[in-house]
Amino acid sequence: MMMITGAMGSIYSMTEEKVDRFLESRLNLHLATIDEMGGPSIQPIWFDYDSDKKNLFIMTPKASRKAQNINRKSKTYVSIDIFGKA
Repeated sequence: MMMITGAMGSIYSMTEEKVDRFLESRLNLHLATIDEMGGPSIQPIWFDYDSDKKNLFIMTPKASRKAQNINRKSKTYVSIDIFGKA
């Protein structure tokens, strides 16, 4: 069982099967990284989900701001809209 925390502080309980279906039905997410000044840098990005391995795959060029921020400080945050259509 996975716990997903909503923006309003509510907690949704989802079975692994529901999480798989949810992630497979979405095309993009918002990736937040920490920029060189210590502030948030939030970018929409496409992803692919491998339900067999339970992995999210995100690709971005090495020279992108996202990659530079992650190389500098590996802490990231991810948000996937539950209300948007895939």
